[in-house]
Order: sequence, then C-alpha cells, then structure tokens
Amino acid sequence: MVRFNALYLAAALLLAAAAMPAPAGTPADAGADRAAIERTVGYYVAGLDNHDPESIRRAFHPAARLQQAIAGPYVQISLEEFVERVKAPAPANAPKPNWRKITSVDVFGNVAVARLENDFPAMSLVDYLTLLKVDGEWKIVNKAFHRSDK
Repeated sequence: MVRFNALYLAAALLLAAAAMPAPAGTPADAGADRAAIERTVGYYVAGLDNHDPESIRRAFHPAARLQQAIAGPYVQISLEEFVERVKAPAPANAPKPNWRKITSVDVFGNVAVARLENDFPAMSLVDYLTLLKVDGEWKIVNKAFHRSDK
C-alpha cells in the first residue's frame, strides 16, 4: 500500500513540475532575449553608421558609461558626450567598416554581455556591451572597447 501511494505522489509531483512556467533567464526566454539584445545592439550600430543620435539614445540607458584605455590613460565619457561625437559629420576620407558582427551574447536573468567585432581596413575594434533589462527593454549600460591597428 505504501509503494502504491509513493508512485501516485511521484507522478503528481512530476505533473506539477511540468506544468510550472520556466523562470526568467532560462532557455525558454533565451531566444526572445537574444533577439531583443541583438535589436538593441543594432540601434547602436545604426547610430554609428548613420550619425544618428536618436538611434544611439534608443540603444543606451541615459546613465550609461563609455570607457576606453587605448593608448594611454583610462578615459570615460558620458552618453551625451558620445552622442555629440556621433552627430559630428565624418570626414570624407573616414574609413568605413568592412563588417560588424555580434560574436557572442551571454544572458543571465536581466543582465547580458554582447561582444561586437568591428573590422576596418586599418584596424579592428571590439566593443564589450553590458546590457540590463530595464522596464522590459534591453539597454546598453556600459560600453568598453579596445582598438588594435592592423
């Protein structure tokens, strides 16, 4: 009799577990989150390529930090300083990227890191973008990058 009740209990627990929704940040959400993150990174790239401050603002959280340490000291700028740089028209001879691609996205709950590789004729540049899901939207909160001459 005890064995019979234990089987019913085990079956009931398995059915209950199968009926529960997956918690946030699990593979059930992974595809939607990755697509939303790639869309946010796409706004950033469009802003760069088109000198469009609104696309940049759409990608970044207003309090985002942008950092580099390419040749010399650590430098940090605000989002608005970055927007001003993006708005400035590029010189006619400014190099255009050969390609840009997201090479990895790591998501855990409401935090993610995306690696964006940018290949130019004379240099390579890699952005590490930290994103947070804020009010249901993925926003870049930190951009750290390094440039390497070819």
